Amino acid sequence: MTRAAVFHAAGDVRIEDRTLAELGPADALVRVRACGMCGSDGAEWSHGPVLAVPPVVLGHEFVGVVEEVGEDVDGLAVGATVVSGAGVSCGSCSRCREGRTNLCLGYHTVGFDRDGGLAGHAVVPASTLFDVSDTGLSVDTLAMAQPMAIAVHAVRRSGLVAGQVAVVIGVGGIGGYLTVAASALGATVVVSDLDRERLGLAKRLGATEVVLAGTTPLADFLAARELRADVIFEASGSAPASRRRSPRSRGAAQWCRWGSSVSRSPPRSRAGPSTSSR
Repeated sequence: MTRAAVFHAAGDVRIEDRTLAELGPADALVRVRACGMCGSDGAEWSHGPVLAVPPVVLGHEFVGVVEEVGEDVDGLAVGATVVSGAGVSCGSCSRCREGRTNLCLGYHTVGFDRDGGLAGHAVVPASTLFDVSDTGLSVDTLAMAQPMAIAVHAVRRSGLVAGQVAVVIGVGGIGGYLTVAASALGATVVVSDLDRERLGLAKRLGATEVVLAGTTPLADFLAARELRADVIFEASGSAPASRRRSPRSRGAAQWCRWGSSVSRSPPRSRAGPSTSSR
């Protein structure tokens, strides 16, 4: 048993004693040390179920210590500090064999389809965990590894290189991580947002320039500084922003949408071979 925050419906999350799933041969038992709250978790609370299949323990951005591993697990030792990758793929379907595990025919997610990290312990596939024992990073920092990985992946896929100009529209959670990743790469990063405090945060995270949305048009702001966007990251999640065209792009800027509005979805059946016991 473990104490857990169990999502039942919008506005209904209960602290309960929860029976842990049986440890499978490819699973690991993790003692959770910290768990982040994703915007998608907030959407479940406000108007879910959206992605979640209740009753379920939310939380896919977590860090913890491995306490036990299944008999088939290699390369992950008891006592290791690990972070969660959340997405579970089968590894054997046609999409997985192509290396497109995000399109796995049996894809499901820790924290939505099966119990996640808002609990004292979690049983998850060992393949979703990454050993960070030797990083020297704090627990709070490591709890942000999963969303940071999304931003790093986005920047890599965009083709952005040092010296180019990246525009980040919306500096919420993912937009902030995108700002860090793009600036660390050596790009000039221009951030647009409606919130002055978030723009201040963007500067601290490495943004070169910030512009308050709704004042100076972004295209005019770039033109005044003789900048042309090479890559534009739409991370606001707003429908109007996603419909905008590239502001002052160099030839054809890469447009990457990494935020989305989350709306209610039809109820889903629980996926995956090893869901938590009820």
